[in-house]
Amino acid sequence: MEDSTLPNKNILIVEDTATQRLYLENILERFSCIVTSAKNGKEGWEAFQKGNFDLVISDVLMPEMSGFELCHRIKSTDKGRKTPVMLLTTLKSPLDVIQGIECQADNFVMKPFDEEFIILRASSLMKTQELRTQEHFLVNNTFIEVPVIAEHHAIALHSHPISSLDLLLSVYENAVLNNQKLAQMYSKAEKLNHELAIEKEKNDRILRVTLPEEILDELKMNGVVAPKQYNNVAILFVDIVNFSQYCDTHSVAELTFCLQKLIKHYEEISQKFGMRKIKTIGDEFMAAGGLFDQPENICLQAVRCAFSMREITATLPPGWEVRIGIHFGSVIGGVIGNQQYAFDIWGRDVNVASRIEHFSAPNEILVSDAVWNQVMFNYQKASSKEVELKGCGRYLIHSISSDQVDKIPVMEEELKT
Repeated sequence: MEDSTLPNKNILIVEDTATQRLYLENILERFSCIVTSAKNGKEGWEAFQKGNFDLVISDVLMPEMSGFELCHRIKSTDKGRKTPVMLLTTLKSPLDVIQGIECQADNFVMKPFDEEFIILRASSLMKTQELRTQEHFLVNNTFIEVPVIAEHHAIALHSHPISSLDLLLSVYENAVLNNQKLAQMYSKAEKLNHELAIEKEKNDRILRVTLPEEILDELKMNGVVAPKQYNNVAILFVDIVNFSQYCDTHSVAELTFCLQKLIKHYEEISQKFGMRKIKTIGDEFMAAGGLFDQPENICLQAVRCAFSMREITATLPPGWEVRIGIHFGSVIGGVIGNQQYAFDIWGRDVNVASRIEHFSAPNEILVSDAVWNQVMFNYQKASSKEVELKGCGRYLIHSISSDQVDKIPVMEEELKT
């Protein structure tokens, strides 16, 4: 931006804030202005008395002497009446406008301001003063009354009506500019709120996948999830037989595709039988039932879930075999970690279920005695034995042989893929 009015103009800056003062100096000096600076009203008044200036730019709130008082003193002198004064203010009250008119300020500029605006206002003020000096404006000494509605004041403008009107116009101009900025801010805020709403919905979807609804509600309400004990819980572990060997002989893409399809079916089957997926650990799938609700016989549901999982595993390519272990007891559940939220369960009975699964033969469903006692009238057992479970002691476990579970339909298209 170029302006032929500014080069070689003597401008006095009166500003008590060093950063604002330097900012103004840099702006004006880039336009080849001759700048004199003062850090308060008193220094500004002394500088004005010693020099001849084409423009005075002064802050309003300053120590020693306010910008209003400085402007009043300047305008009380012969040379000051010909020197435009620009006041920098926040214009928080109509009284600021009244004081500006009473001290015969020529223009208000609202803080914060940008470079282009301050240059345009400075140039306009000096051009206007040149026109007045050349007597292009001929106005009689008239009386103008301007109501300031917000504070119920009436201002009498006697000797300098044009200057006062210029000041009021600058107030209006600043108000319009601020309204435009506010409109832009509101527009940006609305856009940001919309983006935040979308992001929140994404995060909520991720959390709903990661956490049970009951845990998610507690996390949203309290910011934390206190671990608690859950009783009468059926814990199920499913593990693919010889999965490591399969990994060695198949591509990552094929492996991932098959495992993803299988886990998807496990999740659907778990949901059908009132079980909740807790997590997958490699090729091992863990689910639990009876955590947040108490169905009539969660052990029966867990066994039905196990048979359905075994069937779907054999039906889908590549026809894997699985080991399944189920136990019934108490667990502790909660959200572990601070960086990645994940609901988990732990405790002695979780370890027992995992150890039982390790004792299972390929495609065998092993259950603890606690489970068998609740399903013995629905299933037949192939065998029973007492085993030493590592770190848990001796347990009586049973191999369930007959399957009375409802079938999970398998789409013909899926079998072909």
